[in-house]
Parts: sequence; C-alpha cells; structure tokens
Amino acid sequence: MNLPLFEPLHKAKNNDPQTSHEAAANASKFVQGHYRKILDYLDGIHPHGATYKQIARAIPEFTDDPAAVARRTGELRDAGLLEAAGTVKPEGSRNRFTLWRAKA
Repeated sequence: MNLPLFEPLHKAKNNDPQTSHEAAANASKFVQGHYRKILDYLDGIHPHGATYKQIARAIPEFTDDPAAVARRTGELRDAGLLEAAGTVKPEGSRNRFTLWRAKA
C-alpha cells in the first residue's frame, strides 16, 4: 500500500523555541514509521480488521505501548486511511473495541 502524504499532527508553534521545532520534526519522521507499520499490518496481514490491542501485540515496537497504536489509529482515521470495520467484545472483557481496517 502506498502511504499518501499528509501532515502529522506533531507541530511546534511559531513562538516555540528552536528545540521544540527540532523535536516536532523528529516526531513527524518517527510517527510516519508508525503509520506505515500499522497500515502494512492491517492491509497485508489482517485485512478484516484488528483492534488497537491486537495491532500492538503484532508489531514488536508497540507491545509495551498499545496507547501509541490507539493514538495513531485515530490520526489515520482522521486522515481518511483507516475505517472502522465493526466492534468486538473479547471474552472476559467489559469493553467493546473498534476493529480497524485500511481503507481500500
């Protein structure tokens, strides 16, 4: 899947110090890698959808930080690259989770 270019949400404000602008630029590169891994996983490995927790378990760098996947899935949805494919309530869970899939 070719990742369309879009602006990540990590920007420094005009009046922020130079170090903030440098950090925002680094975060944008870092986040783009996250987007790519999530989209590749959903597009190639799990086309029917996966929860953010399932995605986190499947991608080694996210295993300790599933909340990062939750943030990225929201950003990818807002960019029009992901869509909700339904919900699932895992056995023993009190909560339902969104199944995410890459938009065709």
